[in-house]
Amino acid sequence: MTNESFTPPVEGNPSNEESAEAKRKVALMRHLPRDKDFQPTEEGREAAKLKAKELISELEAMPMGSVMIIVPSIVPRNVLTRDIFERELKEHYQGNEHVRFISLSDAERSRDSLEQAKGNFDNKFVITDATPQTLLGYTETNLALPAFKKYLQMFDGDEELTGKFWLASSEEQQQMKDEITKKVPGIDTEVLYSGDFVLTPEDFARNYILSIKRMHDLAERYFPHQLTKVVNITHDFYSDFATMALMGKELNLKSFEEFGSTFRNFLESTEIEFHEEQIVVKYRDQVVAMKKSLEEMLQDLEVFSRKRKEDWSQQD
Repeated sequence: MTNESFTPPVEGNPSNEESAEAKRKVALMRHLPRDKDFQPTEEGREAAKLKAKELISELEAMPMGSVMIIVPSIVPRNVLTRDIFERELKEHYQGNEHVRFISLSDAERSRDSLEQAKGNFDNKFVITDATPQTLLGYTETNLALPAFKKYLQMFDGDEELTGKFWLASSEEQQQMKDEITKKVPGIDTEVLYSGDFVLTPEDFARNYILSIKRMHDLAERYFPHQLTKVVNITHDFYSDFATMALMGKELNLKSFEEFGSTFRNFLESTEIEFHEEQIVVKYRDQVVAMKKSLEEMLQDLEVFSRKRKEDWSQQD
């Protein structure tokens, strides 16, 4: 994928074209903190409450007519993160006549409310109770899940090592096996086979970008002239895979190192802004202006996924 680094010309400010207010904004935010057994912690709940204050500040800065919606994956801890955010927003704006909440739990009523919000620049809107999205998460039928559990156990519970093993390209396999040998002494690296995941990192990146595209298209349909912000409550590996793709990077260990050699922290976000002529992606200390459309990115990822699966078949 082609990309060009986004270098602010003056004191960290984008050029005129790039600094114009984005019409659509999307965040890929990891869920609240959880323990090693994948259960939310009390500290995680408190962290989510603090993070909600940032969403409140962002909504405060958005112009009248703006719309915010929080969309979780189907995984319970992600839904819990969404619920905490929405509860904190409602408590903060209780009695505020300028911020209206639209629940999607009642289809007929929500349809009328959305129509009333369309073109309304006298209020700001928070859309709640959005349906959790399969594309953003996983279920027990996820073909990659057995391999994740298998290698997580083999790697002594090291999630990051498991994710890196999945991400490593064919050229990086020996490098990866050397690292695994150092971190898990005595392991037989000859039995390690990344093709066990069945689904590639590109497959999951594609799912995320497809979800972003769908939400973008819905925003264009319902709020063609209003600023919208979609906060997707996501997962670390998948969000990082998608961010690499959106930034025009190959999905491999080299790109992982460029991100700081760690997968994202709990409640850490990628910010995606849709401008008139381009998509600007922000993650950690990197800002990239993409020239390709989401459709082109989806096509590229399909090709790259097919190539990785061919590489896996040669390793078998």
